[in-house]
Amino acid sequence: MGYRKSLRRRREQLGGEDFVASKYKATRQRRRRVTEKQREKVWRSKFSIEPIIYRAQNGNPRDVRTFLFDVSHILKVYIDHYRLKGADDEDTMYKIVMFVIDNLQYIGDDVNKGQPEYWQNPEDTIITMKGDCEDGAILIKSLALAAGVPDWKVKILAGMVVGGGHAYCTYIRYDESQVILDWCYWPNRKRIEDRLERKDESNYLDVWFSFDKRYGYAPKPTEYTNGTAKNINFKIGG
Repeated sequence: MGYRKSLRRRREQLGGEDFVASKYKATRQRRRRVTEKQREKVWRSKFSIEPIIYRAQNGNPRDVRTFLFDVSHILKVYIDHYRLKGADDEDTMYKIVMFVIDNLQYIGDDVNKGQPEYWQNPEDTIITMKGDCEDGAILIKSLALAAGVPDWKVKILAGMVVGGGHAYCTYIRYDESQVILDWCYWPNRKRIEDRLERKDESNYLDVWFSFDKRYGYAPKPTEYTNGTAKNINFKIGG
């Protein structure tokens, strides 16, 4: 079938104005996908991509990215039941953070797991509704992934804050500013669009490393044990 006949048939199927609107919507969606990919490329290029290992479960080495779940029936059930998927990514993140603030009970690893440092997987955290700062951050990030928020928009940061070490999430808004999503130390109930930029949050200091599902970000390859950093020395049997 020629292009003109195909166009005429499509117009007959949809109706004149509906056909134009359909083509406009499809073009807008294609442009938006291109723009999102460009934004992702720019933001990922801002940080040094390096491997990060954390001995955070019984002293065993783990690539920090493996703590994040992007596919989970358990998390999906909670997302659907509590209606955590919003009108857009910022609305979704607001709903997720409020859910974690309202439902997760802060308990230190020494009490919860009998160890100085233990990172839970997000399914364990959401089932027990207990954990410390990194458990809540991992849960927020994993719920975001399971709800369809692009990986590059939400990162977990570990570093110094006023009072000591901490783990929390950040989110990249549509205006390219970055905001903090902290469920426990300084929980914030403001909408995502109404929050201070991360650079203006005085309680948050130096960052040791950060990560999302795809990459780890740090000045150099790093291994952590109980919050102490050293050069990676992982090898088979090590």
